[in-house]
Amino acid sequence: MKISHSYNINKINVMVLKILYITIFVLVIAAIAENKNGSATGTLWVLAFGAIFSTITYFLKINPTMRAIIFVCILPLTAITKAFLMESNILTYYVVIGSVVLTCVYLESKITLITSIIMHTALIIYYIYSPDKALHFISEDMRTMTFGSMVLVNGLVTYCLMIMAVSSKGYLNSSMKKSQEAEELNKKMESTMENVLKNTKILNESVIEYTENINQTKEASNNITMSIKQMATGIKDEAVSINNINMIMQDAGHKVAGTKKVSEEVQNSATDMNQKITKNADEVNVMISQMVNIQESVGKISEIVKSLQDKMNNIDKSLDGINTIAEQTNLLSLNAAIEAARAGEQGKGFAVVADEIRKLADQSSKITFDIHNVVGQIQYDTKMTFENVQKGNVAVDKGMDIASNLSDSFKLVSNGFINVNSNISTEYDMIEKLKVLFDQMQVQLEGVSAIAEEHTVKTEEVLSNTETQSEKMNQLVVLIERIKDLSKDLEDATK
Repeated sequence: MKISHSYNINKINVMVLKILYITIFVLVIAAIAENKNGSATGTLWVLAFGAIFSTITYFLKINPTMRAIIFVCILPLTAITKAFLMESNILTYYVVIGSVVLTCVYLESKITLITSIIMHTALIIYYIYSPDKALHFISEDMRTMTFGSMVLVNGLVTYCLMIMAVSSKGYLNSSMKKSQEAEELNKKMESTMENVLKNTKILNESVIEYTENINQTKEASNNITMSIKQMATGIKDEAVSINNINMIMQDAGHKVAGTKKVSEEVQNSATDMNQKITKNADEVNVMISQMVNIQESVGKISEIVKSLQDKMNNIDKSLDGINTIAEQTNLLSLNAAIEAARAGEQGKGFAVVADEIRKLADQSSKITFDIHNVVGQIQYDTKMTFENVQKGNVAVDKGMDIASNLSDSFKLVSNGFINVNSNISTEYDMIEKLKVLFDQMQVQLEGVSAIAEEHTVKTEEVLSNTETQSEKMNQLVVLIERIKDLSKDLEDATK
């Protein structure tokens, strides 16, 4: 692993060059202060050469490692050269030791080794060439041992510095590696937080859209509930009307039965008609009055049945509207399930609720379909009832004609008694048929009444299911608001 750009050899070279400038400046000051017999002039020229050579080396396009070796060697070689020209002192050897120590800042054992070899080679050459100048401050018998000790100590220092350079570089590389790993981990964490923030914003947008869809569904559900309540009220009123019609038909049936009985009596007493003509004329007038009442009742029945048909048509239209709303609810629930699938893990709970809405919409459609079928059957039965009532009305009209003819016949009874008796028989037959028709109408009305009661029960069940659905929609709205708040908290936490 390479040392990062924050700790490279070029930067260290700049630092070492500054140290050289400072050291040379200090040595110049010391030389001037210690000027003896003009000896400072030579020292200044040597130091000036070292400074100039260091500057030129810095701008040369050479290998950074070679530049480092030159920088470290300039000062000790300058000191050795000065000592060779004049005489050495203990400071010369301190400069050599200091330069070897300076190599440790590069954390490169080869720089330390090469520099140490160059400087010690220069010292050995200097000592061999001029031992008196090299160690003039040491007694002659101790110079060789002292110089050997100095070289040995410098070698040990060099070895220790090389070990330190290798260890320090290893520690530095390990530290830089951990720093880079921490930086990469931090970048990954920032990327993760950005993704979380991005997904949170998407979730917020989805929740807002879901909230709008749920509110629309809730409004549609409320409209369905209101429509079903109105339909339930209409069906109850219809049941009451059908019961009233049934009671009227029962009364009309009793009257028809009474008319039949009168006709039987008329027929049985036909042989006594001449003697009881006056009494029988009154009975015929009563019969005519009853026929008028029957005609009015049949007319009312016809109007009621017609009104029932209109109501059944209105119910059928309402059921079509309910079925349309149920289909729209089903589509909305499907859209909500699709959006929940896009939201991923956060949308699973909402997907379950959307599925429940779809099931309720399907149930509403099925129940509406069943009601539609029942209403269709009622419409068919009502149509048949209306046709039968029309037939009864025709029969009543014919009865009125017969009664009129009977009244006229009484006026001509003395001349056409045989014709009167025949007309009475005909009247009896028609009344018998009329009674059968009324019995059939009563049976049909009883069936319609039972169907109306069944419709009432089913409508109440549909109303109960719709109210339950509305309650679940309210719970769903609360849940969506809670998800919206949690998503907002998550977005704030990731900022």
